[in-house]
Formats: sequence, C-alpha cells, structure tokens
Amino acid sequence: MKNRKFLIPVIIVAVIVVGIVSIVTVKAYMFRQTETLTNEFEAATVTCKVEENFDTSTNKKTDVSIKNTGNVNAYLRVRVVSYWQDSKGNAIYDASPEIPIEVNGNWVKDSNENTYYYKLPVEPNASTDDLLNEMSITLSKREETVDDIIYTYYSVVEFIAEAIQAEPSTAVTESWGVTVDANGIITGLK
Repeated sequence: MKNRKFLIPVIIVAVIVVGIVSIVTVKAYMFRQTETLTNEFEAATVTCKVEENFDTSTNKKTDVSIKNTGNVNAYLRVRVVSYWQDSKGNAIYDASPEIPIEVNGNWVKDSNENTYYYKLPVEPNASTDDLLNEMSITLSKREETVDDIIYTYYSVVEFIAEAIQAEPSTAVTESWGVTVDANGIITGLK
C-alpha cells in the first residue's frame, strides 16, 4: 500500500511531464519559422529603336534597321513618314517627297500604308536586316520666292518603329492584322 501511495504521485507527475513535452513539441512544430524565400522575376518589356546612319555632308540616310531593345522576342515594323519643313523646323503640309524603298529579304511592305513589317521575330538586343538594302535616301532642299522673299524648305524622312511581343503569336495577329505561320513567320498582311 505504501508503494501505491508513492506510485500515484509519480504517475501524475509523469503524465504532466509527458503532457507538457507534447504541448511544447506540437507548438514548436506548428510555429516553427522557415527561411523566407523571395520570388524574383523580370517582367517582360517590349521596346525598340531605329538605328540609322545619316551623312550630313551628302544628306543621305543609309543602313536603317530596327533594334529590339526589350527583353523578349518581338515582331517589329516601321512606318516611313516624309514631309517638308521650313528653316525653323516647322512642318509644311505640302506634298511629301516620294520614298522609293525596294522591299527585300525579310521585309514586306503593306500596300495600303507606308509601313514595312519584318517577317521574323527578333531576339532581345538583336536588329533587323537593313530596310534600305544598301541603298540610300537623299534628303532634298527646295526654295520658293514669294514677294521677293526666299523661303527654304528641307525634306524630312522619319522612321517610326513599333514592336509587339512574339509570344503568343495571337498578339501580333490580332493587333496588327497579319497572318503568322506555324514557324512564326509573318506570311500575310491585312
């Protein structure tokens, strides 16, 4: 009987110790901290710029290409805009000089607009082929005399580039109204 009186407090203490250890273990498991992870990703950017050479001594533009300055593959197109400006840089809305560009290689011209499409997607930091195909555009000058005052006008040719992501190809087909084949090549315009 003596052992029983001694055994009951030992059992009670053991049960309390096991309970406390269990609670501490469960709490430690539930509230343990894990290492913080940071998800790092780079958002897609689609940008481009015109690269051209302009020789001021001959007033000639050559080597016109478009560079994909974004970080994803992109389709590129360029609009050729020409107009006259006066000696102060103001645009004059007379008939613009005709820009004779022969389409070649991977470029295709939209017959309704003065817009040229590069048929292949261009990788980041890469450029298209030369739009002018080694030809040059000579900027001209004209003068008019009105009431004994000579007005000087200069032709201006601007290349305005646009880019759109290559994937998914529906981005370019829906936005630009072109057809893209299974190889990712623009095969048809509007």
